[in-house]
Amino acid sequence: MADKKESEIKIPPEPTTCCMSGCANCVWVEYAETLAKILGDNDERAREIVLSKITDPNLKMFLSVELRNLKLIREQKAAAAAAAKEKPKGAPK
Repeated sequence: MADKKESEIKIPPEPTTCCMSGCANCVWVEYAETLAKILGDNDERAREIVLSKITDPNLKMFLSVELRNLKLIREQKAAAAAAAKEKPKGAPK
């Protein structure tokens, strides 16, 4: 996907089942995760696309925070995985 231009990438249809309450399993968060994968793990671009489609200011703020947190969690997991690979085999855990 990284070699494709953004205009060549097919973006899936927007979710239509949002309850607008900022629930834990928000369909927009799932949509953003799907977009990020399609865009080659480009969390920031997926976040921009999702937030551009939301008009409710409360939902927009909720999603902004949730999507930023997802990005941080993904970065922390990647850093931990990289650190685990670098640890020598005989080193204490």
